[in-house]
Amino acid sequence: MGGGGKGGSPTVESPPPTYVDPVTGRTYNSPGELNAAISAREAQEKAASEAAAAKAEAQRIADLQAFNTRLDSAYGLAQNNVNQYFTGLGIDPNMYADAITSRLNTQRALVPQLDPNPMAAFGDNLGQQIVGDLTSNAQSRARTQLDSLFGSNYSANELPLGLVDPIVDRILTERFNPLSDQLQNAQLRGILTQTGLSGAQNQLEQDRTAGRSTVSRLGTNVLMSDRGDVDQYLTGAYNTASNMPLLAAPTFDPNVFYNEAEGRTERYRDNLYGDTLNAVGNTQFSDITKLLNAGGIAQGPYDPTLTNPISPVSAGSIAQSALNNQKRGLGTQGQF
Repeated sequence: MGGGGKGGSPTVESPPPTYVDPVTGRTYNSPGELNAAISAREAQEKAASEAAAAKAEAQRIADLQAFNTRLDSAYGLAQNNVNQYFTGLGIDPNMYADAITSRLNTQRALVPQLDPNPMAAFGDNLGQQIVGDLTSNAQSRARTQLDSLFGSNYSANELPLGLVDPIVDRILTERFNPLSDQLQNAQLRGILTQTGLSGAQNQLEQDRTAGRSTVSRLGTNVLMSDRGDVDQYLTGAYNTASNMPLLAAPTFDPNVFYNEAEGRTERYRDNLYGDTLNAVGNTQFSDITKLLNAGGIAQGPYDPTLTNPISPVSAGSIAQSALNNQKRGLGTQGQF
C-alpha cells in the first residue's frame, strides 16, 4: 500500500464583508462605497429639498403679490365708492380726507392674509358709515360748543327772580305814594286827626301788602313766561345741533344762537317793568275814599273841621269832606 497523507477537514474561506445603506437598503462592498453612496443620496435629497423650497417660496411670493394686487384694487375701489358717496351728498371728500383714509386703512387691516375676496372687508355701505360717524361727531361738537356758551340754567341765570322785586317796589311806590301824600294833606286840612291819619295809614299798608302779593305774582308770571321763551329758543338751538347734516357742519356757528339769546334776555330785562305794569292793568289796590273812611272809623265820631268839634259824624262824612275839599284844591285824588 502506498503511504497515506495527513487527514482532516478542507479549509472554507469566509465571504467578503458587505455594507448596507440603511435608507435605501442597497449593499456595498466597502465602507468607502457606502459612504460615497450616502453622500450622493444626501446631495440629491438636499438638492430636491432646496428645489421644492424654492418652488414653494416662488409660489408664496406669487400668491402674496396676487393678494396685494387684489387688496390694492379693493382699496382703490372702496375709496372711489366713498368719494362718490360724499360727492352725491354735495360734500367735498377732500375736506375729510384724513378721516376717510383712516377708516379705509382700518378696514384694510381687517382683511385676512391671502383672502381671495378682500373687497368684502370694505362692504357696500362704507361711505354711508363714514358720513354717519362724521355727522355724529360734528353734532356732538356742536352741542358741546353750545354747552360751553350757555351752561346749565341759562334762562334762570340771565332772568333771576330777583329782577321782580325792584319792579314790584316801583309799581307800588307809583300806586301808593300819591295816596299817602293825600292822607297827609287831609290831616293838614283838618279832615283827619292824627289818630285818623294813623288808621288810614294802617289801611294803606294793608292794601299795600295785598298789592305787593298781587304785583309780585304778576311780575313773576311775566318773568317765567320770558324764561320759557328763552328755553324754547335754546331747545331749538340744540335741536339744530343734534339734527345738523354733515354738509352744514363747517358753517355751524354757536355764537349766532348765543347772541340771539343774549339779545332776548336783555330785551326781557328792559321790558320787565312795562310788561308787569301791563299785566297789572287797571287793578285797584286801594282808593282815597276807602282810606278816609278807615281814618274816620279810627278817629271816632268827631269832625275836626266842624265849628263844634264834639259834634258826632259818620265815617262817610269824612270821605265826603275830603271830596268837598278836593273841589277846593286838596289835590289830585283817585283810585290806585
